[in-house]
Amino acid sequence: MSHGVAGAAFVEALLTCEEDLPALYAEALKADVFARAEGMEGRAAGAFALVGLAGELAVEVGILPFSAGEAMAAAVGAFTSWRGLQKGSAAPETDAILSALRGFVTKAEARFSPLGGDTVVRDRAGWWRGDDGERVHYLTGEALREACPGFDLSRILDAVDEAGWIAERDKGKRRKNIKVAGRALPLYALKIGEEA
Repeated sequence: MSHGVAGAAFVEALLTCEEDLPALYAEALKADVFARAEGMEGRAAGAFALVGLAGELAVEVGILPFSAGEAMAAAVGAFTSWRGLQKGSAAPETDAILSALRGFVTKAEARFSPLGGDTVVRDRAGWWRGDDGERVHYLTGEALREACPGFDLSRILDAVDEAGWIAERDKGKRRKNIKVAGRALPLYALKIGEEA
């Protein structure tokens, strides 16, 4: 029994390939099903498109016994099935953001102080107001980004807004200008929900 024969042949084909592989990948991403995907789906679409492209190249050099187009069609089908499974579970990306925020606030408690106090805090993430049962955390934008690496601020705010965690906001905004030490700071007032 041989192991890795197809893999070695594929690597050899990649090394000797004269086609513009990045351009082929960019073209594969233009397929309607991949091009419409955003966020986590967009990242997954990129992975499925890459697998489809690799399959097509393997067919082209004779490693796989399929017809041209079959590997990409299989990748599109697999992506479509994957996406259907994701729709059934409420938004895994949102769940990941909320879980990351819960963990951050718990682990970084020393980086918060009571709003209105004069406590000096190293690497401040924000402030809090209220008691443990009704505590609202006022986080800086930088703290939100730190809490949820890999997500942009807009996506993080979509998740907390969707979850109903925004406790206070200025009209038409998702942040609240709060006076701290005599100056107004744009902060995100969140009432962190319990794990579902």
